[in-house]
Amino acid sequence: MSKKDENPLSEPEFVSISREELEELKQSKSETRQLAEALAAAIQDSRKPYVSPGDLENQAASRASMKRMAEGQRLSKKQEQDACPHIMACNPLSSTRDMFNRASIIKHRLDTGIEVLVCTNCQKVAWPDDPDYLKLYNAHTTNQPSSAGQRPHIRDFQAAMEAGRLR
Repeated sequence: MSKKDENPLSEPEFVSISREELEELKQSKSETRQLAEALAAAIQDSRKPYVSPGDLENQAASRASMKRMAEGQRLSKKQEQDACPHIMACNPLSSTRDMFNRASIIKHRLDTGIEVLVCTNCQKVAWPDDPDYLKLYNAHTTNQPSSAGQRPHIRDFQAAMEAGRLR
């Protein structure tokens, strides 16, 4: 059989390519992979709902408004607590105050052993290092003290008290 008789469609067993052709092949494979990855990322991005620039501005304005409102509420609460006389029945919903001027303070012992004071009118929490703590602690009240229990396994109570204090 001569070379002319061979089937032109049959594939040769070995193919030889030059180094340049191999590099071009690698390059095109790399480009195809990058294209496929970019296409996959674009398809994933297309699934996200469209958010117009106006919607983004509205969301930012809404967040800013909510922050201002929360800050206003915090300041209002602070002013209300500063103005509270901490006397029973002296909240804005009461018509008369306690005729014996008994304090609306509850003494609460935390599980760390520290005693905090809570006003039942304004929910102010007084900690031992607050300037008016001693005055409020010694005020006459009919409220019963409360307690959160005990934790005898705490080694450093001072560190636990400082870590547990929220303001």
